[in-house]
Order: sequence, then structure tokens, then C-alpha cells
Amino acid sequence: MSELGRLLGIDHGEKRIGVAVSDVLGVSARPLDIIHRGEAGADLRQIAQAAQAQDVTRIIVGLPTGTDGGVGMQGAMVIRWARKLAQQCDVPIVMWDESYSSRIAAQTQTDKGKAGGRKGKGRPAAIDDIAAAAILQDYLDTLAHQTMVRPGEHDYEPGQPLAAFSHIE
Repeated sequence: MSELGRLLGIDHGEKRIGVAVSDVLGVSARPLDIIHRGEAGADLRQIAQAAQAQDVTRIIVGLPTGTDGGVGMQGAMVIRWARKLAQQCDVPIVMWDESYSSRIAAQTQTDKGKAGGRKGKGRPAAIDDIAAAAILQDYLDTLAHQTMVRPGEHDYEPGQPLAAFSHIE
């Protein structure tokens, strides 16, 4: 799975979905968009359009896990949503542990605020796209590290393909 191409990162939330994209070499991730949840399926169509517009080769969806690494109710909800996304997109979907992504995004937002970045008017600015970029960057860094450790293995996949969760209803 080491083909070149952009990857899309997703931070799924109940109200908003953060979207990030990688560069074509798979070195760095950047925030792309925040999709506000509304009409059923509209978020899926927007993500499918972004995937097509960015010519992505994979979509990395952040998977909330418990402290034991297991998939709880929130994780199962994200997996069911990712299955619906798979019906809209013709690219592989990989699930990636999103532990600490919100904390990293909040710290990034704080650092940007100090440097004159995005600011909310009396309330914190949404950071869902930054969280998506943190998820995607973590995935890219792990992939790059494994590629260095296992140089002959070109099909290494650090995440779990969506199909690996077929046991979750």
C-alpha cells in the first residue's frame, strides 16, 4: 500500500467532521476542511467529493478506542459511518487509532493563537480539521518509520482496513 498519492484524514464527530489531506509524497498532513453535520448523507457526499478533488489513494479515519485499546460504542458508531463512506468512495478506507489527536489539535490551536492564527469570537475556534491533520500525520509518520525499518515490504499497512471490523455491527 505504499503507492504515491494523497491521503485524506478524517476526524469524525457528532457535530463536525474534520478533514485533512497529505502531500502527494505522503510526508506531511495539513487541515483541509470542517464539515458541519446536517442532512443525512450530505457529509458523506462532501467527503467523497473532497476525495475525488484531491485524487486520494486512501482515506484514514480516526477510530476512538478505549484505554484498553478496544472498540467501544463510539468506535462502533464511527465504523458504521465509515462503511457508509465506503459506499460513496471508491478508495480503500483505513481505521487509525485517534488517541490524543484532540489534545494535539488543541495544543496546535493554542500555539497558532499565540502566533496570530485562527481565533474564535468569544469562543474557541473549531479544531476538527487540525485533529484530522494530527490523525493523518501520526499515520504518515508510522508508515514512514515502518518503511525505513522494513525497506523490502512495500505493502505494509500500519492501520486496520475497514474490513477488519466486519464483526462489529
